[in-house]
Amino acid sequence: FDRTEKVDYRVFLLADPYRVVIDLPELEWDAPPPRGDGGVGLIKGYRFGMFAPGTWRVVLDVARPVKIKETQLIEPREGYRYRLVLDLAPESREAFLAEVKRSTSAAAAVAPTQAPVLVKPEPKPGKKVVVLDPGHGGVDPGALGRSGVYEKNITLAMARELKRQLEATGRYHVVLTRDRDIFLPLRRRVAIGRAAGADLFISLHADTIDDPRIRGLSVYTLSETASDKEAAALAASENKSDVI
Repeated sequence: FDRTEKVDYRVFLLADPYRVVIDLPELEWDAPPPRGDGGVGLIKGYRFGMFAPGTWRVVLDVARPVKIKETQLIEPREGYRYRLVLDLAPESREAFLAEVKRSTSAAAAVAPTQAPVLVKPEPKPGKKVVVLDPGHGGVDPGALGRSGVYEKNITLAMARELKRQLEATGRYHVVLTRDRDIFLPLRRRVAIGRAAGADLFISLHADTIDDPRIRGLSVYTLSETASDKEAAALAASENKSDVI
């Protein structure tokens, strides 16, 4: 990774699926989004984005257990900027899991807190409170469209426009769970809705499905059982968001 400045970083491993995680200070990321898997060697693919205020996260999805042989920050020279270099090599699952336990414990000790943001709306007589939850965000990009656009960007644009239209009626007070490209755990989204006193909580997504004949919109309401296998698969996928 080439960088314009010398900044601190933290590298650790996560298991099931196998991942190498790099945490950096909040920064400007100048790289095209990955398209599909596009991996090579040990690297299956990667994703990146804001993990928490002040923390930018890069996740490398790896094909098998690995070890970080060396991590070094190279000073600028010969026309290069600062370079963060990771050397990865195959490793046994047992050794990988042992390193996961050690490195995640160390990372947790200095990880940024993600306490729920308590939104206390002023009383607005006659106005219903609607909380709009743009799906995904930050290091969790969601689905990748055929044109290369991320789901997280579509849902945020949808939420902002829906907020504008609802408030234009004069009948609603609208709160967004996120108004920028940042990762929010699922429980934090719920906490924001409850703190806002929501009369209605709407999660917005732009999903993909294997059947190209299916187009249009779908609306899901809370249920303990899925109506069909497609709905079950979608719910399982969305509920794994926090594995990021």
